[in-house]
Amino acid sequence: MVDTVKRTGGKSPMVAQLLALALLILPSLAAWALGVLGVSGILQAVLVVVAIFALVACWPFVGPGIPTDPDRGIAALLGLISLALVFILPGFTGLEGIWSSGGDPGSTWPLARLWLESTGLLLTILAVVMFVRQMARENRRMVIRGISATALSGLAVVCASGWVLLPSLCSLVAGSMEAAPLAVVLVVVVGLILLVGLVLAGREWGRDLAVADAEEVEKTGQTNRVGPAWFGMALVPVMLSGALVALSITALHFLV
Repeated sequence: MVDTVKRTGGKSPMVAQLLALALLILPSLAAWALGVLGVSGILQAVLVVVAIFALVACWPFVGPGIPTDPDRGIAALLGLISLALVFILPGFTGLEGIWSSGGDPGSTWPLARLWLESTGLLLTILAVVMFVRQMARENRRMVIRGISATALSGLAVVCASGWVLLPSLCSLVAGSMEAAPLAVVLVVVVGLILLVGLVLAGREWGRDLAVADAEEVEKTGQTNRVGPAWFGMALVPVMLSGALVALSITALHFLV
């Protein structure tokens, strides 16, 4: 992984991030233009599942004395539960209705509110599990790093489910342009700025990961990373960006 970053100057993770964002965003825009948002919503869910298992397969959150299997299992479970709740809480029929609601703020906000509430609950559970797991370890070396790894990976997989709401956001933006164009532009611009910030932060995280990997190899002669860890780290900011979708719907609800 260090060689990859050195050869490309960090461009490979950036390309992976841009491709992932294109796969998540372009289908929803195309589906909105064609009026088939329900199909796009199902595709978003499939892509989120792929992203979750890609992160688990290319796990970047490891280090000396930090077992990876528990964190990977927790991340996969949390991600799938978060995604399932997006469908279960409003009901499959209700979700389909929201996807095809034509941008009515009154119908999109309840879905975003449910997502925010379920996300808050899952992150609270994650915090408890994270603390208990670290305190139960016999070898408490790297406790802070272990807590950070569990927290960031859990946050990423939970936030990833927010991408399923993108068809609703596309519909809401289109439906609100006439009523409050300035509010829509403001929310979209702020959302894009935050998205770019996360992508740039992800590039720095990738570089830090490469440095830590090199130090570990120098000290121990090996690394316990799983798969191409640079790809897993590249996915983290993209998955975190899912929260921006729900937050944008929330902002439009109060501004429009």
